[in-house]
Amino acid sequence: YRRYLFNVLVRLSKETGYCPTSLYLSEGAVKDLVSQAQGGFGLVHKGNFGSRIVAVKALNRDIYTSFYAFKKEAIVWRYLRHPNCLPFYGVYDIPRQKPRVTALVSP
Repeated sequence: YRRYLFNVLVRLSKETGYCPTSLYLSEGAVKDLVSQAQGGFGLVHKGNFGSRIVAVKALNRDIYTSFYAFKKEAIVWRYLRHPNCLPFYGVYDIPRQKPRVTALVSP
């Protein structure tokens, strides 16, 4: 059933244009954001999520021409289970950014 539910979730996200709210971290969940590096795909920040140091990957809108591709990456990463893949903590809207910047959070 896991594969079936995953496919349904991806299809629903594509059709509705929304990312599942269960993937979002609450506002203020990531603290002390400091810009670390910028590359062709976007900006990487270092922050604190609880007691953990995390990477916050904010993608350039130019690279991800549609928010759908970003949402799909979040959904796929959330359901990945492999010893060589980092866990996925969630999607985070970086506060005080105009326009709104949405990022992926991982260790």
